Amino acid sequence: SFGALCYSMSTTSEAFLSFAPYHSISEHTLDEDFPACPTDGCSYAFLEEFAETNGLSFEAHLKILTEHKTKTMSQVARRLRRMFRRPSSCTDSQVLRDAFTIADACNTVIKPQLPKLRSSLSQSRSNLGLKTPRDLSYGQIAKLTELRDRTGNLAFRDPATHFVSHAWKSDFKHFVKALGLWLNTKNYPVEEAYFWVDAFVINQNDADNLPQKWWSTRFMQGIQKIGTTILVLDDWQEPQCLQRAWVLWEIYCTTVCGAKLELTMHPDTLHQFEGAIGDSFDVVQNA
Repeated sequence: SFGALCYSMSTTSEAFLSFAPYHSISEHTLDEDFPACPTDGCSYAFLEEFAETNGLSFEAHLKILTEHKTKTMSQVARRLRRMFRRPSSCTDSQVLRDAFTIADACNTVIKPQLPKLRSSLSQSRSNLGLKTPRDLSYGQIAKLTELRDRTGNLAFRDPATHFVSHAWKSDFKHFVKALGLWLNTKNYPVEEAYFWVDAFVINQNDADNLPQKWWSTRFMQGIQKIGTTILVLDDWQEPQCLQRAWVLWEIYCTTVCGAKLELTMHPDTLHQFEGAIGDSFDVVQNA
């Protein structure tokens, strides 16, 4: 059962699964016309601030890029860094919603703004005689502008240290706290952790146009390159993530390419799970 699986993994120091033998994805099996899968990762500090402001920092970045089209990229980058360290300077008239899911982040913040953000960036770079690809994701744009998180570190880096699999219905703040729990449990240096999160790394406006073969080759190769997948559980009894086809595909890719698979959850969810183990283990076994 899934509950028993969680229990067995929670009692080991290295919580990972290997369901299938390692198979390297050789280059000759890949269509050279397919673009490589982006392997950028975002820092934990970036995710924290995005969660705290419900993405308002993102819109502030866009405003800076739009208003400074004739500035050099170094000037734009400096303005972005200063703004990113002051989340309170985001639009005060916008009220933070109680519920803000990962799907909300993608559909109401990232996807609507990406075309404008690309256009502004392209014009800024063209003034310097530089060309800008048309299919950049938010993560790639942030990397080009050398965006910094509020700790002063790069907000995005390539490659990511960990691939993150999750349900899009998950609350964004709970999602970030789950990753924080994983960092604390593993005693992993926060400044060294860069998480591959699809909403930021994949160009969401064009993701539906990618052929299935890309997902079974280039995408899997990206997971293989990163090497570790963290599965974020929104609930230990009936996790939504395991009802999502894409999550099952990501788990499959992880095991086929020989990467590690680890679990994490919100601290409150873990507390409930640990309580169930002590009080009613039959519930855990039957979950």
